[in-house]
Amino acid sequence: MEKRVILLVGKTGNGKSTMANVLTNTENFPVFNGSQSGTREYMVGKFQHEEIEYTIIDTPGINDTRSGNEINVYKEIVDAVYSFRDGLNQVFFVTRGRLTAEEISSYTLLSEAFFDEEKIPEFMTIVRTNFGDFGNEEACKNDIDEMESQGGEISDLIKIRRNNVIHVDNHPRHQKDRDKSRTILLNYLKECKEIYQHVTPYSVGKRVQEIEEAENEIFEILSLKGKINNALEIGEKIKIAGEMMKKEGNTGSEDKQIIAVIGFYVEVLGFVIESVGKLILHFSLNSKCKKTVERVGKFLNESRSLLEELKNCEGDNKRLDDLFEECIDVLVKERKSLVIRLAIERMYQEKENHYE
Repeated sequence: MEKRVILLVGKTGNGKSTMANVLTNTENFPVFNGSQSGTREYMVGKFQHEEIEYTIIDTPGINDTRSGNEINVYKEIVDAVYSFRDGLNQVFFVTRGRLTAEEISSYTLLSEAFFDEEKIPEFMTIVRTNFGDFGNEEACKNDIDEMESQGGEISDLIKIRRNNVIHVDNHPRHQKDRDKSRTILLNYLKECKEIYQHVTPYSVGKRVQEIEEAENEIFEILSLKGKINNALEIGEKIKIAGEMMKKEGNTGSEDKQIIAVIGFYVEVLGFVIESVGKLILHFSLNSKCKKTVERVGKFLNESRSLLEELKNCEGDNKRLDDLFEECIDVLVKERKSLVIRLAIERMYQEKENHYE
């Protein structure tokens, strides 16, 4: 008997568990309303249809909002992947409406951190739930066209995956629509005969080390930037103090003129401190930041595009300074992604060590 193994992933509240119930034709998968995931651990349901045995794996919502639960969610997905090492036929990325920027980030995290990013796109399908006109091919096509016209990463993703988008409606009170949706999904899965087998690369230890190094470099840059900014502030304050001493000395007796001379040298000292800080900021810190963006760019998309812009403005010091500030913003924002990826890599490494 042929087999199909399907992994359901996506945001909390997008209808993964409802879809699992529709596919299995049961109510075995708990469904809750609200922002907290109804699925706390991955759940498995099996059924047979037209001489094919189906295994449906429901996972917790990627953005489960309960405090401190994020890593547990990722662990459940890793456990689910490793529990079916013989392979997956499909990963259904379930979305309730049009894709949001947050969902694009989740999709990217799934395809690049949890799976082999070169192979998994062939096995990942976007399933658009709660689409009332799911039986209308023209309406489905228009919906895909509109998502593609949104621009940015959403547009880029839909251009690549537009043939791997399914529209369904799993509304609990519309049994006919649920039945039609089930037929659409099963007909699609019937043709999904290829198998994705997840293999943790032998270089995973090195990859963990690279991510740790990238994260540490971000901390070093932020620390160095803070010290330089403090030096610049001190230099500015010394300059101001020197200027005030000069003004006071130039309006008084001979004794006060000495204060003016001292004030001049104090002002020069402040200027030197400020200038040295700016030089370090421009040459040393900018260069270090650029190298870090290049390192982080191995893992994160936004750093890749920023890196390209950095390469294209060599010699334009003003633009380099502006991009440097953007680099800092990107690195701070993406540090969380690095931490998540590091945690996921370690989970896979632990699993690999367990199975060896």
